[in-house]
Order: sequence, then C-alpha cells, then structure tokens
Amino acid sequence: MNVLKENNYRNTFYYSQGSWFHNKEHYYKFNNIDRIIDKNSFDPDFTKVNVGEEQHFWGYNDIDFFDQYLRYTDSLQRVKRLDVLFTGTSHSPFIVSDPEYYNKRFKQDLEKITNIEDIKHFEKHKRFYLTLYNVDDAYRKLFYKYQQRADYENTLFFITGDHQMSELPIANDIEKYRVPFIVFSPKLKKPQEFKALSTHQDLYETLLSFFKLKYNFNIPEFSTSLGSKITFDTAFNGNRDIVFMNDNRQLVDYYSNGYYLSDENYLFKLYPDMDLKEIYDKNKLDEMRKKLSIYRAASLNASLNFKLMPDALFFNFTQQHIYYNEYEQDTIKSNALSKNICSISSIQNQPVYADISLHCLSEPEAFPNLKIKWMTNSDSTLEEINLNYPLDKINYQFHLKLNPPITSDSTLKFEIKLINRNNSEYQFSHLKCLVYNVNK
Repeated sequence: MNVLKENNYRNTFYYSQGSWFHNKEHYYKFNNIDRIIDKNSFDPDFTKVNVGEEQHFWGYNDIDFFDQYLRYTDSLQRVKRLDVLFTGTSHSPFIVSDPEYYNKRFKQDLEKITNIEDIKHFEKHKRFYLTLYNVDDAYRKLFYKYQQRADYENTLFFITGDHQMSELPIANDIEKYRVPFIVFSPKLKKPQEFKALSTHQDLYETLLSFFKLKYNFNIPEFSTSLGSKITFDTAFNGNRDIVFMNDNRQLVDYYSNGYYLSDENYLFKLYPDMDLKEIYDKNKLDEMRKKLSIYRAASLNASLNFKLMPDALFFNFTQQHIYYNEYEQDTIKSNALSKNICSISSIQNQPVYADISLHCLSEPEAFPNLKIKWMTNSDSTLEEINLNYPLDKINYQFHLKLNPPITSDSTLKFEIKLINRNNSEYQFSHLKCLVYNVNK
C-alpha cells in the first residue's frame, strides 16, 4: 500500500464485519491507508446478520457486501486505486441469505451423487457447503455488475483466501495452507492454469516488478518481502522455501524444495498432486529443523527489535522527514509524576504521525497516560492531547495522525510524556518513539 500510495493510488480496505477483528484496523492504519469501510459504514437498506441468543450484530453477507462496495466506488471509476475486500460468508458463523433457496439447491445436487460416503460427507458438513453456494452467487453478481462499469477494462482482479475452511476435513497436513489463487482481467487472452508453488508474498514482488517494467512505477530499491516472483510454470515446480504460521501463531511447519516438516517432528516428501508421504531421514530432518530454527531467530530479532528495515531507508523512499526516532530496549521502572518520551525543539507547522510502542510490565490499570503537547517557541501551550493506556493490552502501538493547532507560527515545539496520575510504580520496556511528517 505504501508503494502504491507513492504512485498516486488511493487505498481502501473493505470488510463486511468489524475492522477491529484480528487487529485489521490497527494494521491498515499503521500503513496509512486512505479509508476503511467496515460493517459500521453500510447503508441502512442492507440486511444485518445477527447471531446468537443476544442477536449480536455480526456483519453482512457477501452479496450485500459486494453491492455496498460497488456503491462506494461508483464515483471513483476514474481514480487509480487499490481496493482490498475481505469477505465473510464462508467463515463462522456460516449464515447465508435466503437459506430456503440454498437448501433446495443443496438437496437437488445431493440427489445427483451416487457414492454413499460422499453423500454422508456432504450431509454432515451441509452447513459449510451451503455458504459456498452463496459465495459463488455473490461473485457471479459482482462480476456481472462490474462489467457494466467504465473501470472494468482496466481492473486486475485477484481472488484468494487467508486460510482454508478449517471446519472441513483435509487430506493431509499441508492442505491446511492451500488456498485458491485466481488472477482475472478482461484483457487476458485465454485462461491458463499454473502449477508451481506460490505464496501470497509472491504477489507483491511480481506486481511491483510488472508495474515498474510496464508503467515505470517508482518502487523501493530494497524489499523485506520473503516472497519471490511468481513462477508461471504449467508443470509442478516446488523449488522454494516457505515457513508457515499455524492457527496458534506458531512457526513449526516448514517446506523446502520438495520436503515438508510438520510440527518440527515429522518429515514428508511432497508430490505434484500435493500428496504427502512420510519419510525417515535423520540428516534431512536435522537440516530442516536447523533452517526453521534460524528463520525463527531472524524473524524474532527483526520483529521485536525494529530490524526489518532501517527507518531512514523506508522514509527516504516515501520522502518523509523524521523529526524524532529513538528506541530504548531496557526495562524502565518509575513512580515519577511524569516521564519524557519525546521532545522536539523545532517542528514544522504541519500534520505529523507519531508512532509509539512499548511493552507494559506492570498492571495496565496502574500504567500512566500519554500526554501530547504542542507549544510555541516561547513554551506557551497551544494544545494538549491525553490518551489513556488500553487496559486490555500488554504490547501496544499507538499510530497517531496529529494536526497542529491553528497559529501563524511557522515552527512549533512538540513533546510526548507519560503522566502518572495514580502516583504508583510502573514498569515498561522496548520503548520506541517515531515522529515524522505527513507527506500525502
């Protein structure tokens, strides 16, 4: 998104449920997305999906979701943009619109099946398969309506999944990571299937390289992506390394050039039909474990110590000025009434972003509040902003867009402090504070 933004693209995330779920809103805001549309932004004529005895407002079905998306983008057909749509009908709680209609279709299709075991399978998992009828209709209607629009001819469509439907049985362990990946454009000359192994991360590398070559996009000189270019091989090609994260957020499954390590203990050979055959090879098992261990260590170091990419390198590409950038890894214990986090003696009178993160080691209820202050050059306070520390968090990141108060001064002073209103002892570590200007 940041790269597309630098190439004058408008970025929007569309979600039929609450964008707070799985920290989606947090993630996209940190990437300075232009707009987030979730269940709270839908027009009132769409039917809400309510679940449970308390009729909790879950969101909207995919058909309504796509219709709302088309409404929102109707006035943007001439605008260069990235639209990320996250559907929900084929996820829990698996509620479809017009269940009577889809039950009838399911029954008609079931009558065409003669294998007894297949019949038992579909009957047992009927609830989940019903949603796929609904999803299929949603996409059919979306593409039919999109064809009537001016932006259809110049749109690339990518359809994939964040995970397989975990409620259905799978043939083997690697199948839980297998999802569809469909690329469609009206400009494609013919359909074709490619069988080389790919990951979602390959899309980033492939698209940016294509845009650079074809449209002279401004792209970064360096990339932190673990992906590579998509290999458009019609025959199976498994020459690559992929580390997987399971449902418990663990990195214990690893694929490397035809071998699959499951749960760090079981070694398999992968075949072109995605079939696995367990093998016993101590040398290969030790080699795979060692590679996975090295990857985990590198991932941990990069993720927790801000070593994924130097800030200066990133902001050089986005052409943003860094006013303040400090990282303090040590544990800090204090009961002081206030603690300074950041002081900037001269900052341009323009909006800035402030990224603040830390690891709370004391009870969140006892943790200080954040105070952000804009001042004149003579130290007169122009504006104060107070933020409460979230009581349900241990690791937390604030990403704030801050507009300066109205004043004729061309430069201002700026500071961020912790204010200990409870006058109690608190502890934290891994304090990171970054303040930089809003470029676009």
